[in-house]
Amino acid sequence: MARKIRVGVIGLGLGKHHLAGFHAAPDVEVTALADLNTDLLDQYGAQYGVENLHTDYRDLLKHKKIDGVSIALPNWLHKPVAVAALRAGKHVMVEKPAALNAREAAAMLAAAGKAGKILMIAVNNRYRSDVQYIRDRVAAGDFGKVYSAKCGYLRRDGIPTWGGWFMDKAKSGGGPIIDLGVHMIDMTLFIMGWPKVQAVSAAAYQNFQARVPGKPTYTVEDHAVAQLRLEGGAVLSFETSWASHIKEKSRNWVEICGTKAGAKLDPLEVYTERDGVLTDEIPHVKSTGWIESIEMEAGHFAGCIRTGKTPLSPGEHGVDIMIILDAIYKSARLGREVRLT
Repeated sequence: MARKIRVGVIGLGLGKHHLAGFHAAPDVEVTALADLNTDLLDQYGAQYGVENLHTDYRDLLKHKKIDGVSIALPNWLHKPVAVAALRAGKHVMVEKPAALNAREAAAMLAAAGKAGKILMIAVNNRYRSDVQYIRDRVAAGDFGKVYSAKCGYLRRDGIPTWGGWFMDKAKSGGGPIIDLGVHMIDMTLFIMGWPKVQAVSAAAYQNFQARVPGKPTYTVEDHAVAQLRLEGGAVLSFETSWASHIKEKSRNWVEICGTKAGAKLDPLEVYTERDGVLTDEIPHVKSTGWIESIEMEAGHFAGCIRTGKTPLSPGEHGVDIMIILDAIYKSARLGREVRLT
């Protein structure tokens, strides 16, 4: 029997779900944890029986027997920690967004290539069963030519204040575009078969700083809209916010429209035609929960280390998404369309 894959987890905020996923995966051993918070280290070390606990991630990377690490740290730390891990000979799974910008993401991918190691981006929605169901049907041609898509994630009052770094562009890379929008754009393009984005037209707004107590650094947008023109003539319309005057506390959606059928998510529905009759379908596909999908991607990462298989969310796609997000920010800043090809 092959030995267990040994992994380490760096960052125990969102990383606690990575830890749970690794723990649940067969033939995976969590060897070490790293976090500045010693209370979290003690708590999860005891809960999962991990003895090697570090407040400095560099000490974790010194463990020669560790095969791979997951990184769930604030955005500005993704590139330096990922590059250090790759240079230390570890496979890497890093939480979304891949980095602060495309330049940093490309440097991470180059480091992975030089080291001959996996770089996987943790975009957990790709691991949802309903998302994969639509993706597979699109790939099979059941929707015909997909020519229009819409996606978004709006919050009525959801500006993240814990830690403060979310509102500081130098540390976060941006506001809801890079925080929430990265999920929705990635999920929609994944469903569509990953078409290239040719041009972006966007607008961004900063209207709700007064909702944040005190006088924090607030250099990011809190609402944005964009239209992406894709290869083959398709268009993706996108909207996101941390704060906006909508009815619901939050709302997110993905819709695609093709020449043979259309679909939406949350809940999953398919709209098509049978024998000349317009038909609505409700496929009996369980929507994988948010936490469950994060845990599933952790198990997938360990499996890719074992088999050498390319991850479902490879580093190359992480670079692609950062190029798109950079273009959205540039278009909003310049007030004009930005071409990518």
